[in-house]
Amino acid sequence: MAKLTDQTILQHYQEKKQGLTQELQKVEAILTALNSHGDIADVPRKRKYTRRAPFNKSIGITKGKNTQPSNTAKAETTTAKNPRSAKAAKKAPSTSSSLTEPNQKGSWDQKIQTALSNLGSGTKESITQFITKRDPATSAEKVRKALTLRLAILEKDGKLKKEQTGDQPQYRLG
Repeated sequence: MAKLTDQTILQHYQEKKQGLTQELQKVEAILTALNSHGDIADVPRKRKYTRRAPFNKSIGITKGKNTQPSNTAKAETTTAKNPRSAKAAKKAPSTSSSLTEPNQKGSWDQKIQTALSNLGSGTKESITQFITKRDPATSAEKVRKALTLRLAILEKDGKLKKEQTGDQPQYRLG
């Protein structure tokens, strides 16, 4: 069996490490693209309903004096028996930010352009600070992730100009 030297072993592991880091970067780029474009939010979600009465073809027909249609009466008795379902029925449906803003891409572009029009030019960190001050509902981490991809796309489209000064790039409107 051939004896391996320390250098060949180190070289082998460095090549493996480079391959794995490249794959990791590809996966991270895909995830950030999906998160910032709102593709995950476009997936239809299964709605949750409270317990309903069975379908009755004769809904409009009443039986006897002072009676209600069958499924209205059944729904009332269900809520009377189970107060939790009554609370669930009274609550408004919850909406997440992804449902209220289906097009995240456009809103991030607007936020970036607003920040740069007010700042003139700035680094990624200064743009992040500006956006988090104006919109405290979004976390700085979420803004950083969205900016990473959107700045590159806006630069590629020619809407932004990137200047390298020192170790951090400066962005300005193009």
